[in-house]
Amino acid sequence: MPDKAGKPEELVARLEHALVRQAQAIRAGKWSDLEKALADGQYLVEQIQTSRLVVSDQDKERLMNQYRTLILIAKANMSCLDAQISSIRRGRTLAGTYKDDRSR
Repeated sequence: MPDKAGKPEELVARLEHALVRQAQAIRAGKWSDLEKALADGQYLVEQIQTSRLVVSDQDKERLMNQYRTLILIAKANMSCLDAQISSIRRGRTLAGTYKDDRSR
């Protein structure tokens, strides 16, 4: 019985596309796009893991590893963004801090 999400090759292609969108959002610093791409990727990972569709173990493992790597990168970038936001809230930007240091 086919899964509602699509055929195995469609799921794999959609997950690969979600991974590409995640990488693009990270590079561009578009956090709302990243959130959407992460949600799409998570949904597709769940579909692949829980479905009765036949996806080769090699493809499944490769995609899961790529997905995990991008999640780690996204978390690191979000932590950096949080630090920048905190700095701005305290009235200091990274550029301002460096400028102040040079004037001393």
